[in-house]
Amino acid sequence: MQTRTRNRTGAMLVAIGLACGVTAFGAPKEPPAKPLALKKVAGLTNGRLAYVVGTTAPDGSRYYASNLLVTQPVLVTLKADDPKDEIQLRVTKTQWSKTEREVSTGAAGRVQVAFRTQGEFGLAVSGAGAGKPYRMTVWIGDEVKRPMPSVVVPKSKWKPGPAAAAVPDSGRTAAQPDATAGAPGASTSPGGSLAIWLIAGLLVVIAGLLFALLRKKAGVVVLVCGVTGLAPATASAQTMESIGRAMLSEELGKQLEEGVETGTKLGGDIVHIYETWEEFSNAHDALTPDDRQFDPDYSPPGSPEIPSACAESEECKACYDKAVKDINFYRFSLDKGQGIARGTLDYAKKAIAFGDTASASFGVGGLAWSLDAKPDIEKVTTRLRKTYKSKYEEWIAGLEASLQELGKCEEEHFNERDWYGRFGYIYYSFMADRYKSPD
Repeated sequence: MQTRTRNRTGAMLVAIGLACGVTAFGAPKEPPAKPLALKKVAGLTNGRLAYVVGTTAPDGSRYYASNLLVTQPVLVTLKADDPKDEIQLRVTKTQWSKTEREVSTGAAGRVQVAFRTQGEFGLAVSGAGAGKPYRMTVWIGDEVKRPMPSVVVPKSKWKPGPAAAAVPDSGRTAAQPDATAGAPGASTSPGGSLAIWLIAGLLVVIAGLLFALLRKKAGVVVLVCGVTGLAPATASAQTMESIGRAMLSEELGKQLEEGVETGTKLGGDIVHIYETWEEFSNAHDALTPDDRQFDPDYSPPGSPEIPSACAESEECKACYDKAVKDINFYRFSLDKGQGIARGTLDYAKKAIAFGDTASASFGVGGLAWSLDAKPDIEKVTTRLRKTYKSKYEEWIAGLEASLQELGKCEEEHFNERDWYGRFGYIYYSFMADRYKSPD
């Protein structure tokens, strides 16, 4: 039984090796990765901040953050205490060996890099020699909301057929959905905390399983990291609170004064900084090309528009506003939910692929991987798919009910009989097909 447990543990570590870049047994071949201790800081009105004080090591130093959404801006500032010391910074995604961005402090003694990504990212800090002191701040901002064009257009401006490029409703504009707001007509949101119910469906379960296994493992140097951000690390990055209030105020003050190369200011109100989604996405380019697939897409190609006489009438303002607000809520939930589920499943696929190819190389028996660890991951992904299916059915039913409510509003005030059958159902069918699968 003990042998089976050891094999099982080793096989699970192979999968996590995709993100860690370490061997599962014996001494590590590469430096451990430390989770960034991101905190809400007094005086910082937007996002969370981590502050790292360190010195360059012979093998470099690594830090990581996880559970990000591509709609969150990330800004990393690296500063050499001595401007003559050139410190390098590499930004990675799923593998430490693959560099996505690379910068150095140079003659200025300071460098910044801005990006956005879905899931996780890693930071590798190094220098020409050991013992060179540096400071690094990592800011992850709050989500930037992408404007949601209305699919409901004034009847006088409606044209049959799919919308080539949907534009905001030129009639009445419905309120934008809030990720934390309650669901239509409910005291609690069935679609609230989207990141929690989807990520918990896979990453937390895998992390919990790993942690339970690792606690039983003795005499083995284990360095676990990766997108979960939940497994124990050998050390944690220093936060601003641990440095002291005086140093915190000094460092934040400098960054507020200097700003960043993109024109934003660390600690500023991002809603005022980025007036448009395009401005934000240009200032914080996607870390990898794959990240762009997770951008909110509320007007996908082929999406039909819906005509409404109530969009141009004050007579039915109340029922129109409520129906369109509910429609937008379910549009938002379906798009965000599918994006998070797809990203989580994508990571699981990469972990499985890594385990399939690398299990033998890491000295882990192929049977241990095939019979124990791999099936466990597959079970959790199956559970995630079931969870997504359940939420999808809930959201798509809510969208259908909201469209039917708008149809009742049209019929009551403009005698538009069977509005749902002629217009609403077309949009419902499009959305049902588009979001049916998380893949």
